[in-house]
Amino acid sequence: KMHEMVDGGSGGIEEEGPLSTNTPNDDNAVPTFSDDITNELLGKENATIEARTQHTNKTGENDNAAAKKHSNVLIQSTYDSDLAALRNTVSRWVVIIATDASETSSVPKRSLLVTIAQLCSFFGLEGTLAYVLPQVLAFLNDRRDWQLRALLCQRLPSICAVVGRASTAHFVIPCIETALVDSNETVVCCAISCLTDLIKMGLITRSMLIGRSKHGEGNPGIIEKFSILLVHPANNIRNEYLALFSASFSSLGSPDDVVFLLPMIRPFLRYEPSTSNFTDPQNLALCLLPPMSRERFEIELANVALTISDGTSGTASNSSKSTSKIGASSRDGAYQESDRMAS
Repeated sequence: KMHEMVDGGSGGIEEEGPLSTNTPNDDNAVPTFSDDITNELLGKENATIEARTQHTNKTGENDNAAAKKHSNVLIQSTYDSDLAALRNTVSRWVVIIATDASETSSVPKRSLLVTIAQLCSFFGLEGTLAYVLPQVLAFLNDRRDWQLRALLCQRLPSICAVVGRASTAHFVIPCIETALVDSNETVVCCAISCLTDLIKMGLITRSMLIGRSKHGEGNPGIIEKFSILLVHPANNIRNEYLALFSASFSSLGSPDDVVFLLPMIRPFLRYEPSTSNFTDPQNLALCLLPPMSRERFEIELANVALTISDGTSGTASNSSKSTSKIGASSRDGAYQESDRMAS
């Protein structure tokens, strides 16, 4: 038939009318078995896509579960509890070292003071007040080792920087005042230097420096109570106290420095220097009276210590009278020395 169609031209095509209706664009031209194969292939492809989708979803769920698990681990961290347990352990070590009363206890106590700044940083404010400060302040009661007491005075500013002004006023300053009347002069120097550092750090208030006394009544301040140290027989103690006074003078500022501080040391001055000289310890030393004798000073120091331990309202009055008496005694001694040299 194909030969006839080719040979016959269009006539052959017209005779085969039913075949001319099956054009290539007709959908019915595709055999029926092709539809079955197509459906089968499409079904397998859809099944594969669905399986991959399920696998992807399952993998995503697993990843989300793992991420959620890790996030729960970060939230449920045991850092705080571990730090509290470590602090508790170290605090027991501190108590053991500080309360050791054996003959060889001074060495570990000094080692503890050397690294006291790092220890206070480890404990923080609350831990320092609870574990460190009460233990180390008891070192001042160790009368066998003056080096331990001196080292404590040197390291106290590091502790005060952590505990703040209020705790310094209530706990530290009374202990330093005890060290100011220590039997060892090195301890006294370190105690005065400690007060100077605290003033420069702004941890000593105005009332602590000049007191709350008015017309000889009330509690005297640090400057007035220990102004006797200006005529101390030891040169290093006088120089340390001059540095303390100069720091106090700079801390108060005008006009409080001249109004309140100058009258406290006037009994120990040969002449009153200019205001600029009060901030220079070396220039201020030129204005002082000559130092007292060792015997006379020991007697007056015992009176000052008794005045400090007396909690009556007349403390400031007694202190002022004692200071004036010491100044008059020093001035008389200076005059006698001058007359002896002139003769």
